[in-house]
Amino acid sequence: MEEQSRAGFRRLWLSTGSGNLADGILLAGLPVMATTVTTSPSLVAGVQVAFMSAIAVAALPSGVLTDRHDHRNLLVWSNVLRVLGLGAVLAAVVLGDWRLGAIYAAALLAGSTEMVADTTAEVAVPALVPRTGLAAAHSRLVGTQLVMNDGVGAPIGGWIAAGSMGAGMAVPAVLYGVAAAIVRPLRLPAVDRPPRRPARTEVVEGFAALRRDPLLLRMGTASMLMNVANTAFFAVAVLLVIGPMALPRSAYGAVLLAVAVGGVVGSGLADRIVDTIGVRRVLQVSPLVLGGAYGLIGLAADTVVTVVSLAVLGASGIVWNISSRVIRQQRVPAPLLGRVSASMKMLALAAAPVGGVLGGVVADLAGVRWVGALALSFGVAAAVVLWRVDPDMRPREDQPSEPARPTASRRSVPVEPPWHPLPPIR
Repeated sequence: MEEQSRAGFRRLWLSTGSGNLADGILLAGLPVMATTVTTSPSLVAGVQVAFMSAIAVAALPSGVLTDRHDHRNLLVWSNVLRVLGLGAVLAAVVLGDWRLGAIYAAALLAGSTEMVADTTAEVAVPALVPRTGLAAAHSRLVGTQLVMNDGVGAPIGGWIAAGSMGAGMAVPAVLYGVAAAIVRPLRLPAVDRPPRRPARTEVVEGFAALRRDPLLLRMGTASMLMNVANTAFFAVAVLLVIGPMALPRSAYGAVLLAVAVGGVVGSGLADRIVDTIGVRRVLQVSPLVLGGAYGLIGLAADTVVTVVSLAVLGASGIVWNISSRVIRQQRVPAPLLGRVSASMKMLALAAAPVGGVLGGVVADLAGVRWVGALALSFGVAAAVVLWRVDPDMRPREDQPSEPARPTASRRSVPVEPPWHPLPPIR
């Protein structure tokens, strides 16, 4: 049984790697494709707005789907839908030549299906590894996401998209197909699922559980503010690269590689950082590092400063994202995990599309460099929300009857790489 679980996790891991390589190629390529159609900051930012809007809308349904349905089937079909969707988008371009609309459609497809796939993969992990192995399993899974998204996918995506819009969508479609094929033989332990009830009832239960947990609620609120900063900056980042930094379009993905490098380096130091300063300080300082990095990039508009700042951003993000994921899994009962995870993500993502709009408007009115100052202000606001946070906060007594899992101590927060700069903080 233990060997089957290890084999099952390997399949999940490899499928995640293929899917996230496709994500990295597509998500780095779409803004580059947009600059071949228009130079308007607002229209280029529309790619990020479409992507984040799709993720936000899909967050709650993905939680209900994850708690209701077989995880293997969800992973297979989310990737199959991406293959079919990208094929349809490409056909529409060939037949109708509506390139900007096709780019937006691909962003909507990527956001909605990524939320289902990522939520399902996250929730499937506890069924494949023992509780003591959660940290290592998530480290491997999220580390793979980092390397495939930023370290491999982003540079390839920027280069491919600069030369061919068709190839920029066809290559990810093939990789999504590979991901579906890898995970299809996965066998998960049988799970006793409660009787199906109206979706609205199940969604409300997830929100209620989140509302009663003060730590998760504050983390979700801070994530929302950081995602505004994140989306505002990366909505127009490609214009910063080809404008003030005077680099070619194909260099955009290579610049994003700095996030992956920083994350890999930071993964070796994260355990020491958490052990030295504790979870509380990590949660408080991470938003300040995020905002400060964006502000410095906007101020300098220099290639070296940008690369170094993105590397620092990646290194700090390693602790934040994995802390959020593991604290959530340690505090939330298994029958509610999918819905609470989706509810927290919904809160974190609710205002992200607004960030894309704000980034485009500020770039239009004041110039693309001022978007860094905008992102800085939201990072500071997130730090204020978390300044009095206590990792030992317990859910209120009216929490559902299932016993809550232990809170995260300093040592219980694992070492994992950070978020991809285009997908959100969750």
